[in-house]
Amino acid sequence: MKLKTLCAMIDCSRNAVMTVTALKKFLPILKDMGYNAVMLYTEDTYEIKEYPYMGYLRGRYSSDELREIDMFCESIGMELIPCIQTLGHLEMALKWDFLPTESRDIILPGDERTYEFIDRAFSSLSECIKSRRIHIGMDEAFGLGTGELLKQNGYKYESAVSIIKKHLKRVCDISEKYGYTILCWSDMFFTEWNGGKYWIEKTEVPNEVAESVPKSVVPVYWDYYSMDYNRYDAMLSNHKQITEEGWFAGGIWGWRGMIPYNTYTVNTMTPALDACEKNGTENIIMCLWGDDGNECSRYFELPALWFVAKYASGVRDMDEIKRGFEERFGIPYDTFNMIEELNRPDNPSFGKRDYNPSRFMFYSDLFMGFKDCFVTEEGEREFEVIADKLSLSAEKYPQWRDQLLLAESFAKVLMKKYALGLKTRRAYKENDLRELQRLVDEFYTPLLELIPEYLEAFRVSWDKENKPFGFDLQDIRIGGVIQRVKSCRARLIDYIEGRISEIPELSEEILPPEGINIGYGKWRSGAYMITHNVFQGI
Repeated sequence: MKLKTLCAMIDCSRNAVMTVTALKKFLPILKDMGYNAVMLYTEDTYEIKEYPYMGYLRGRYSSDELREIDMFCESIGMELIPCIQTLGHLEMALKWDFLPTESRDIILPGDERTYEFIDRAFSSLSECIKSRRIHIGMDEAFGLGTGELLKQNGYKYESAVSIIKKHLKRVCDISEKYGYTILCWSDMFFTEWNGGKYWIEKTEVPNEVAESVPKSVVPVYWDYYSMDYNRYDAMLSNHKQITEEGWFAGGIWGWRGMIPYNTYTVNTMTPALDACEKNGTENIIMCLWGDDGNECSRYFELPALWFVAKYASGVRDMDEIKRGFEERFGIPYDTFNMIEELNRPDNPSFGKRDYNPSRFMFYSDLFMGFKDCFVTEEGEREFEVIADKLSLSAEKYPQWRDQLLLAESFAKVLMKKYALGLKTRRAYKENDLRELQRLVDEFYTPLLELIPEYLEAFRVSWDKENKPFGFDLQDIRIGGVIQRVKSCRARLIDYIEGRISEIPELSEEILPPEGINIGYGKWRSGAYMITHNVFQGI
């Protein structure tokens, strides 16, 4: 498989912005693997001098920082490609009300203020970064045409494809001033005419759709989820009807919480890369997204990044890939990747879908944990085994001590918390005061030491990789878990000692969730997660 571009895209918009110092340590590792380009995904986290609220209090990159990063990339033989948004996913900028809005996260197409902003964005980036390629996003603009445009125009229907076509033409006109070749996500060109679906079988793309994409624009097919070769093959074939220059974006699965899912990356990217080879796709982007808080250390994702680079270079034997990893990093692939074992307990489809029990049970409410019906005490005991293995590995491979001990600290929390809601409810319903007291002494009380220890380890890791902006969210979330453990512990003691006669939450039957994604949950209010104020950003 011969590639022109193997690019790593690092999410610097979902709460964590990598420092220049951290990038100077991380990017040479990527380069050594075989990556020759990098995108820093910045929705609002880059400086535009004319718009002081752009990236305000979010750790945005200054123009000087971008110049420094660009010069460093050039020095090691990597291309830094700007990666921004010019339609949707602009919620964190639009919240300050300095730009015209179509809806909560979509800038208003057709408004001259929109194009003045995009012009200033291109101008600022062109002065800092040498690459004449730019990724302008334009994905997932859900509800386009049903917000401010509907208010302005009434119910005179204009399709999203038509709106995007006009908007993209204006963006292209601006980009020509700066000599840019444009990349953009392709989903909005498919979903409008296919019942909202992006991934479809091989088909004839309507002329209206194919013609809506200017020849100077390269749509990028993204797909992080499938293990079906035929789906990748079909979509790559569909894209050939729109563009001759094929680009594909896959996912490095670290955006489902604190722990990566490297095996899922391997299982999705194997058929994806096979299909890319068959279709002659020569440009690959691997996305290190950070959805819902960017909690996962990028170093945890090294096994997946290594696998993709080696597989794309033609190495297809997994044992050989693992041997290469050990030679490069000084630790066996499976030993390092033991970190992801924290998502294995009670996971019947490990490696097959995005299922993250470590995260949803870390945040699970001890009295109202609706996902308690998915966990077992046997699963809880697995965390102790994993914690011991991580501890031993940290001693044996000191160069990776920080990463392994961070995972161990998290495992120790899960040892005590994972099935605690299940056991608490059972003891309460049996009115077993002795068992409730044991749970208070052996689980609730230790958690009040273990969770702060994990928070501190997390903080140390964060500070080595990211700017401090964004850790407020982690303090609020994890601090909330600590406070909730305190509160539940106090009420259990009051119940045991007779100061209260009941705990109503524990009297409720836990019902099996229906019609929801049990594998992945965002930090929401209610049964196990709490909404973070959008004003702060996620």
